[in-house]
Amino acid sequence: MRVLRQALAVATNFTPPSENEIAQILQRTAEFAAGGKYELYKTATGFDGTTHHPTWLG
Repeated sequence: MRVLRQALAVATNFTPPSENEIAQILQRTAEFAAGGKYELYKTATGFDGTTHHPTWLG
């Protein structure tokens, strides 16, 4: 119940970030997001189940 109450409080009190806050976040993370180094699951086949199991595609 404690976790549920905490989640409800977060949802109830949530305010979306302003456009300025979003721009600041994007500016701070742009360098890290640019090359895909931290998102290998999107760019490498090692995480692609269909690469290892092509029969899944039919």
